Amino acid sequence: MSKKHEIINVTIENISKFGIDGTTMKNIALDSEIKSASIYYFFKNKEELILECVDVILNRHLDSLISANLFKENISTLDSLYLLLENIVEFHENNPVDTMAYLQLLNSHNSEIQEKINKYQLKYLNWLENSFEQKMSIEGNNKEKNKLLLEYVVLLSNALFWENIVYSSEDMIKRLDFAKNLLLYSFEKLKK
Repeated sequence: MSKKHEIINVTIENISKFGIDGTTMKNIALDSEIKSASIYYFFKNKEELILECVDVILNRHLDSLISANLFKENISTLDSLYLLLENIVEFHENNPVDTMAYLQLLNSHNSEIQEKINKYQLKYLNWLENSFEQKMSIEGNNKEKNKLLLEYVVLLSNALFWENIVYSSEDMIKRLDFAKNLLLYSFEKLKK
């Protein structure tokens, strides 16, 4: 791993523990085992470093969803959506530092951070809509019902994100089952 990537990962860890305001260049340098002035070789200032961390966190999340190839042709739409929910839970369980840092970033009053998060959410929704529409068009379902189902999926995804912060891993198995049952119920209702 390059020193720049190490600094980014250390910064993400610091953000997850101390928030943005509690994250200092001095502590980042100390944790990265470099001199404080050396950080400025890679980043102009703390804000540039934080914004780079935002991009890394958001890209890791989306990359995990895209690389999972959730909308395969050989499985049903419902199974693809189940995989999406499972992947979201798995990502946040396996990446608690990114999850907590993201939570800190959500609470930031920095307009550039909020703009990046908003753009990411739109990018995520576009990816989800495109993947979902391709899958559903193969199955020939009603577009209005598909859109409503997708809104349910986004709602369940957001609920699972927040529940992952609140509940233990053991509880998340049950929470994921609840989400899948709600999805199945919605899917069945909309098919009628």
